[in-house]
Formats: sequence, structure tokens, C-alpha cells
Amino acid sequence: MLEAGASDRNFKVVFLDVGLMQNLCGLRGDMLASADILSVHSKAVAEQFVGQELVGNFDPYARAGLYYWVREARTSSAEVDYLVAGGSSVLPLEVKAGKSGTLRSMPLFLKQYAAPWGIKVSQANLQFEKPVLSVPLYALENLQSLITTNNAAGSLKKIGGTGGG
Repeated sequence: MLEAGASDRNFKVVFLDVGLMQNLCGLRGDMLASADILSVHSKAVAEQFVGQELVGNFDPYARAGLYYWVREARTSSAEVDYLVAGGSSVLPLEVKAGKSGTLRSMPLFLKQYAAPWGIKVSQANLQFEKPVLSVPLYALENLQSLITTNNAAGSLKKIGGTGGG
């Protein structure tokens, strides 16, 4: 399903390991203790971690592939970090390094492709605030189960935290 719109011209590089990515980017361990370095590179490290987790938790009998969405327009561009299959839908997945962060591109994707909901992965608690399911970084191994359970129910239910639903 996700392969249908894929382009070989546009791709992201996801390393096998966060440590390899940091090393190849010249980020030594002693540098990572600096708040300035982490604030600049935390998004890249978080996105790398999510990519690793998505690949690591794919169905072992299916072809693993990571996909993302980019819209390049004259007036504005937009990018969704990853796309994941959610039943018969393609769901946008945005990565945020901290507990908060603005989701600018996800609403554009949801509207353009009539996706029922999207996923934000961050350090925030597990919760659903329509139309976004927030999944903490540590819970990524359960992502497919969360998607399957909520799709089977017909719609997302309020889960975890004190968020609305």
C-alpha cells in the first residue's frame, strides 16, 4: 500500500543504530553532554530512533520499508516524518524530540488524504486528542497493536493520561 506512491528520487537515510548515526555526524559522547548540542540534534536523534523502532517492529514476513511524505509548494513546504499502514488507511507519524511541539504538516496530510487520524511520537504520555494519537518514545514497540486495536474498535478511544477524547 505505501509503496504505490514511493519515489526513488526522494529518500531519507536511516542508520542501523542511533550510535552509528551520532558517530558519523561527528557527535562524540562528551559533546552530547552539552545542552547546546542536544538542542540542535535532538530531533535528528529522535527521528533516527523512531525509524529504527519502526523497522525493528515490522512483520518479519513482510518487506520492511520506511516511507515519508513531503509537499513542496511555492508558498510553503510540508513534511511528515513517517507514514505507517493503519488497516486500509495510511497514517501520518510525526516525531517530536520533547514533550511538546507544533504539528504543522500533519493537518495538511490528514486533509489532503482524508486520513482518519495521525500519530505523534514524543516524550509526552500516551493519549488521544482528536485527531492525534500521542505515543511516547518508549511505547513504540506497541504501535502496531495500538493501531490494530483502535481500528478494530472503529474509532480511537480515550486512552491513558488526562487528554481529551
